[in-house]
Amino acid sequence: MLDTITGVTRPIDPAASQFPASYTASYVSAQRVDSDEVTAREARSDARHFIVCGDTSLAYRLVGELATRYLADVTVILADPAAGHGPSMARMNRVHIVQAAQPDATAFRAARLNAAEAVALVSRNDVGNVYAALQAQELCPGIRLVLRVHNSTLGQKVGALFTDAQVLSDVEIAAPSFVGASLGAPGATIVRVGSSVAHVTTRSDVAGHEVLCGLAIATGVEEPVLLPAEEEKADLVLALDVAEHPDPVPPVPRHGLRRLYRNVYRALLSPGASPLVSRTIVVALTFLALIVLTGIGLFWAAVGSSLWHATYLMLFTSVGAGNVDLRLSGWAQIVQTIVTLAGVAMIPLLSAAIVQASVHARLALPPGALVAPERGHVVVVGLSNLGTRVVQELHDRGVEVVAIDHDENAFGSAYVRDKKIHFIVGDASRQSTLDRANVTAAAALVVLTSDDVVNLEYALRGQELRENLRVVLRLFDGNFADRVKSVFNITISRSVSYLAAPAFAAGMVGREVIGTIGVRRRVLLVAEVPVVEGSSLVGRCVADVYESGEARAIALLGSGSDDIDWRPGEQEILAVGDRLIVVATRAGLSHILGRSAHTNSV
Repeated sequence: MLDTITGVTRPIDPAASQFPASYTASYVSAQRVDSDEVTAREARSDARHFIVCGDTSLAYRLVGELATRYLADVTVILADPAAGHGPSMARMNRVHIVQAAQPDATAFRAARLNAAEAVALVSRNDVGNVYAALQAQELCPGIRLVLRVHNSTLGQKVGALFTDAQVLSDVEIAAPSFVGASLGAPGATIVRVGSSVAHVTTRSDVAGHEVLCGLAIATGVEEPVLLPAEEEKADLVLALDVAEHPDPVPPVPRHGLRRLYRNVYRALLSPGASPLVSRTIVVALTFLALIVLTGIGLFWAAVGSSLWHATYLMLFTSVGAGNVDLRLSGWAQIVQTIVTLAGVAMIPLLSAAIVQASVHARLALPPGALVAPERGHVVVVGLSNLGTRVVQELHDRGVEVVAIDHDENAFGSAYVRDKKIHFIVGDASRQSTLDRANVTAAAALVVLTSDDVVNLEYALRGQELRENLRVVLRLFDGNFADRVKSVFNITISRSVSYLAAPAFAAGMVGREVIGTIGVRRRVLLVAEVPVVEGSSLVGRCVADVYESGEARAIALLGSGSDDIDWRPGEQEILAVGDRLIVVATRAGLSHILGRSAHTNSV
C-alpha cells in the first residue's frame, strides 16, 4: 500500500506515522524502489546531488551543510529513518531518506549513485565505511568518496584503495580547538600550509608584520564579529611562525623526588588520607597533642610568664629537651612531667603514622603511576576517541593531565597507562573523584563524554568546587549550549560534528579544507581554492575575493609552483592554475567555491 505526500511516493509502515505531512523530505525503501521511480526523481531536480551514509551527529551536520550551504539534493541511507537523527534529517528541505539495513548495491541504486557527485561514509564503524566505499566505487568507478576513519594508521592506507577519496578524522579536525580552549590560549590552534605553519593568537601577542589576517573581534562583544571589514580592529588573528612562540602552559617537571613528596603530602594531609593511617594512631596522636596544648595553657597560668615563653618551654619539654627546675611551683612541676611523658609517647606514634601512610600510599598506586599534580594541570573527563586525542596533544605539549573515566578499560586507558598519565576510574560527578584529581587547583576541566546532560552535570560539579574554574564542554546541541552559557555562565563549549562537518562538506565538493578555527560556537575554515579554466575568478584580482564577514585571501600559490606568496597584493590578477588559500565562514567558502566552478557567460 502506498501513500502520496507532497507528490512523493513512499511505503506506509509503522515508522512512517512518526513523520508528519509537513515534511518536505522523503524516504523510500531500498528494497521497493524501482528504476522508473529513480528516473522520475532524477527528472525533478537538476541540482547537485550527494549521498551520505550513516546516522551520526556528523552525518546530521554534514547533511545540513550540503543542503543549506551548497543548495544540493542529499540522499541519506539509514537503517531506521524513525530513530536517531533520522527524523531531524527528514525534516530538512532537499533531503531524501533511503531505508536500508546497510549501504550496499541495492541502497546505492535507490540513492541514485550514478547521478551523485560524491558519497560520504560517516558511520562510527571504520571497517564498515571502507567496505561500503569499495562497493560504491565498484558500482560507479571514479565516484568521489569522503570517508570518516578514526584509526589514523588505517586511514593512511585506505586512500590507496580508491581512485578519488579523501579520508578524514572528525576527531583530529576538532581536537586542536578543545586543546586551545582548555589552555585558555588560542595559540594552541595551528594551521599547516605546505611547509609553513600559522597559528591563531591575540593581536597583542605578536608583532604586526606576523599577522596574516584579522579573524574576529571576540573581546567585549556578546557574539564574535568574524572577518571584520576593518581588520585592525580584530583582536583574534592568524599569524606566522608558531615555532617562535612557546607553549601556552610550560611543562611541569615529573621528577621522582617531587612525586615522592606528593605521595607523602597527600597521604598525611589530603582529604582522602584517612584510610592510609589507622584510626587508632590518629586518635592517639590527637589525644597527646591536646595534652601538650593544655600543658602550655596551664604552665602559662601557673608561672605567669609570657605565652611565647610557656609555649617554647613546653614544646622542648615534649621532645625530652626540658630541664628539671626545683624552683617551680608544685603545679608547674606536675604539668611539666605530664607534658614530658606525652611527648615521649607522641614521637614513636608520629613516626609510625608517617611510615604507615607512606607504605599504604605506595601500595594503593599502580606501579609507575603519578599522583595528581598540585596545580596548573588539565583534568579531562571521558577517554573516548576525542578525549584520548586531547589528552595526547596536551601531553605532547608538556602539560600535565589527569584523565577520568568510569570505565577502567575505556578507549584511551591503554595510552594513559603507557604514558604514566594519572588515570582515575570513577564518576566525575562525585566530589571525591574530583578531589582525587585536585580540580580546585587545575588550570581547566575538559568534559568530553558523548552525553550533553552528563557533561553539564560534571561541569557544574567542578564549578561548585571552584567558581572561576575554566570549563570546556563537548555539547552537540547548539541551542542547549546557548542556554548553558546564559544560565550557568559556562561560555566555552564545542561540538565535534559542528567543527568537522564543514571540512567533510568541502571534501565532497572536491575542495581541501586545510584547517578549522573555532571562535566560540562558530567556525572559520582555511581552504585551498583552485582557479580553474572558465571560472569567474580567472582574470579577477585578489581583492575581488574579499568579502566583509565572509572571506579573506591570505596566500597565493602560482600555477605549477609550491612557493607560497603570503599576503598577495590586492590588485594581483588571478590566472588559470593559481591556488588561493582563503579564510572563510562556511557561507563564504560555499560562495567562493561556486565562483571557482561556475563558467563565465560570454
